[in-house]
Amino acid sequence: MTFSVACLFGLVLLAQANLQVFHASDVRELGKKTKRLDQRRLEYAKRGGLFTVDGKPVAEDQDTYEFGLEFFRMKNGERRAQLPSSPGFFAALSEATDIPATDFEQLALAGVRRKVWNRVMTPEQTRRLQEVRIRWRADGVSLQRSGRRVYPLGFASAGLVGRMRGPTNKEVESRGDAPDKYALVPSGGLELSLNEKLVGVHGVTVGLVDGKGDFLPQRISDETRGKVDGQNAILSIHSELQTVAADAVRKAVEENRADQGVAIVLDPKSGDVLAMANWPTFDPNASQDLTIGGRRATDFNPAYMAAFEPGSTFKILTLAEAMDLGVVGPNDAFYCRGEMPINAHRTVHCAAHNGSRAHGQLDPEKAIAVSCNVTAAQWALRVGSERMTAFLDKLHLLDKPGLSLAGERTGLFDRNAYDKRHQTAVLGFGQAVNVTPLRLATAFAMLGNDGVAMKPRIVRQIGGRKLESEPIGQIVRPETAHTLLRYMESVIDSDRGTGKTLRIPGFRLGGKTGTAQKIQKGGMKGYVSNFVGFVPAENPKAVVLVMIDNPTAGKYYGGSVAGPVFVDIAKAAIRVLGVSPEAAPTRVGPATHAAAKEAPLRVQVETRVAP
Repeated sequence: MTFSVACLFGLVLLAQANLQVFHASDVRELGKKTKRLDQRRLEYAKRGGLFTVDGKPVAEDQDTYEFGLEFFRMKNGERRAQLPSSPGFFAALSEATDIPATDFEQLALAGVRRKVWNRVMTPEQTRRLQEVRIRWRADGVSLQRSGRRVYPLGFASAGLVGRMRGPTNKEVESRGDAPDKYALVPSGGLELSLNEKLVGVHGVTVGLVDGKGDFLPQRISDETRGKVDGQNAILSIHSELQTVAADAVRKAVEENRADQGVAIVLDPKSGDVLAMANWPTFDPNASQDLTIGGRRATDFNPAYMAAFEPGSTFKILTLAEAMDLGVVGPNDAFYCRGEMPINAHRTVHCAAHNGSRAHGQLDPEKAIAVSCNVTAAQWALRVGSERMTAFLDKLHLLDKPGLSLAGERTGLFDRNAYDKRHQTAVLGFGQAVNVTPLRLATAFAMLGNDGVAMKPRIVRQIGGRKLESEPIGQIVRPETAHTLLRYMESVIDSDRGTGKTLRIPGFRLGGKTGTAQKIQKGGMKGYVSNFVGFVPAENPKAVVLVMIDNPTAGKYYGGSVAGPVFVDIAKAAIRVLGVSPEAAPTRVGPATHAAAKEAPLRVQVETRVAP
């Protein structure tokens, strides 16, 4: 008896081997002809998430699905059912979806043709629903991952992160009968630039349905594949710094009735972008591009998509190069009469202070503190045209920011200018060159890193792989960088400095104000108010750049418009980065220029103003 059973079992094994190994292709063809082996169960891949360096999500998938029932179709004037009209079927649907069976029955009785539910569903629920569709052979049951993406920081990170948008009709048509033909499409920011890493691959299980309606996966199908979720990315931004920067920029733009504004926070040692905020922007969680605060939503981010002239902040870089080359020394004396002829046709001017443009005799530190245009022009002329141009190239100031974001633009500089002497003189105080705010921030950051510039970095890790920071190169000697940081400290700490109202008691800060007059076709058109600062002034942990474009509420100087944004961000940086209070040094010089303001410059500005 035992021998007979063993023989019978062996014959069964041989028969199965014959079918599944030697005649597998025949079985597949037969299954397809009888429509018993063409059932596919889709496993939806999850798009990778984006997280801040402190572990907060800025973009992540929500497990939302579009569950639909198509009760019937019309073909050749006949009504053809697409779902079983059975209480058992509706009960199975209810068990899988947690929707009352009576809801389905009432829809069927009312003659509804199609109904769609947008629901958050667990992977187990989606699996059960697909099994119900297969078991009951209910062609009218559909399940589409809606691909809803949530952005917890909202508008605060929108200009950097981007968003996922609905596909156009053309995009849907190009996807044919793909199960995810209605999937969302990345639009701008990191969602677009990191899409190849973030997007996953849906899994498919091919099988047949047995006599009881159960789905049986088939190992013999080479179409079966497991899903692969997208990779997560850890960004360099800090959630608190990003939020504070966004709120501060928004407040400055709205209070000063400006066109747009941007704030960037960098780690000078690594090049990490700790925050990059702009206003106006958009709400990435909104289904439509609605107005925000009375302004039309926009995905234009001037931090890397616009180029501005840097204005007086550039004096810091001019002096750094001049001192590093040895053409200007810390004890050199300069005299400002309020203006300086460049040639027979061109003259540079300083702003009026207490009715006079003249600053008198200045050393480099005092010239930075009071923001003297005439002295900065003399520094640039000592450097010379060729070396100033080479300095721009060494800093990569005219390059794209280098974050691989869509819409990044280059800077502007006329290498074939007719009057090189005038161009060099005004370049000394921030005219004649247009740069993106992010590139300008990178240039300043090198002063906080012993003169070594670092490439900006926004992604620290993706898919478990760490991305190392990269140096651009040694721009100036360490001692030169340290000297310039000390000079920038006097801008805030000295009673004659243009940033004296921006002090935070107990902390040493360094900075430089800037105000540029915008010259466009038809004449002057407003100002760009700037500020760049270091937290703290010695061995800084953060450099902050603020630009507010075209303030129209009355104030326009960099210290009064952009300066308060710096203060808000600096206070947050002190908390977040653990900056310890330090005794402030003895203040520099008497209050001879207590009302000093940086000179507004007449500059050519090449920008796109947000609507």
